[in-house]
Amino acid sequence: MQEPISVLNLGTFHMGGTSDKNKIEFDPGAKKNIENCRAIAARVAEFNPNVLALEYTPSKNSFVRSQYRQYLNDQNVQFDFVSEIHLIAFEVGRLCEVQRIYGIDHRLSYDYEFADSNKNRVDVAFYREFQDRYQELFPIAKKVTSTTDLREKLRLMNSTEYYDFMIMVNADILTHYGGKSSYEGADQAAKFYQRNLRMYANFNKLPLAQNDRVFLMMGAAHSAYFHGFLKRNPKYGLCHPNL
Repeated sequence: MQEPISVLNLGTFHMGGTSDKNKIEFDPGAKKNIENCRAIAARVAEFNPNVLALEYTPSKNSFVRSQYRQYLNDQNVQFDFVSEIHLIAFEVGRLCEVQRIYGIDHRLSYDYEFADSNKNRVDVAFYREFQDRYQELFPIAKKVTSTTDLREKLRLMNSTEYYDFMIMVNADILTHYGGKSSYEGADQAAKFYQRNLRMYANFNKLPLAQNDRVFLMMGAAHSAYFHGFLKRNPKYGLCHPNL
């Protein structure tokens, strides 16, 4: 077997608009935020990647690559929509002269509000307790929410404790819903897991060689799943971001 392909897995929050149930307020146009994102990109660039794998669907490769070329020509270019891809990934690419950018996302319908509206509940007591006390049960969640320093926020978001919280709050908690002989909650959680598996399948389809170094950036919930996927797969060498 060849030597593992190095992959740096960085989870973020969505810095532009998002349909995610839980959002972090962030102004992607604020000068200070842009400066902080570029400082983080400089730290990531020390990994010296030659491939970017990002959270957008492969069908948008041409569009995103076109935007990337615009950014390389003018770092002050104004895009109609700005996200962590433009603020961090493009800058990493510029600093490392990356030529290869791929989208690996896969869109799959997932009902975030299922547990709030479904009446077929078996373990509603624990679900309510979790909603009321999740910052106590997972102190890392409170730390991420309360810190205003972007670098520290991302450092915390890329801890194994926060990865566990992401999987619990986005999927595992739904298994506490369902009838005595039905699995409505588990089926919703399975959709989220399926989406991440399909994203991982997209990643595995990338034309990567042994000497490639991949910067992988997604929302932290996806990074949580990928942390496990990549750690278990001998094809890849998982690298932790040194922020």
